[in-house]
Amino acid sequence: SGRHQISVRFFDNKKGYEAVQGEILKEASEVMMISPDAGLMFDTMPEYFPKLTHLRIRHGVFARVILEDSEVSRKVKSADKKELRETRLAKTNIPFQSLFILWKHKILMLSITGDNPVLVIEDEGISNTLRALFEFLWSSLPE
Repeated sequence: SGRHQISVRFFDNKKGYEAVQGEILKEASEVMMISPDAGLMFDTMPEYFPKLTHLRIRHGVFARVILEDSEVSRKVKSADKKELRETRLAKTNIPFQSLFILWKHKILMLSITGDNPVLVIEDEGISNTLRALFEFLWSSLPE
């Protein structure tokens, strides 16, 4: 039987996000995201958020987002229709400390701590498992 190849890329700072952002916009028609509180994302990476939203809309990429609940996150959710997105808010006792973006058979994981390292994994099995977990969470959250 053939060897199973998993592609793994690591970037030790948030510039890695920039490197992969174009790939997401070019390849995806829809992304699934699990994100920390929107206010935290805006504070941590102001050069990328909300810029990504505008680029995603321009490229016609729809997003389904599980967003950690906060006042800023509720404001983001209120703009869903015009921003090509459906958001569900998650109340959690353990704060989200990473952003996950799923598209095709790829997963981007970005830590909001330190220099914002980025890990990208390309693998059908891993991405399908994470997609199943996303769908499970999505279906358990109020619209």
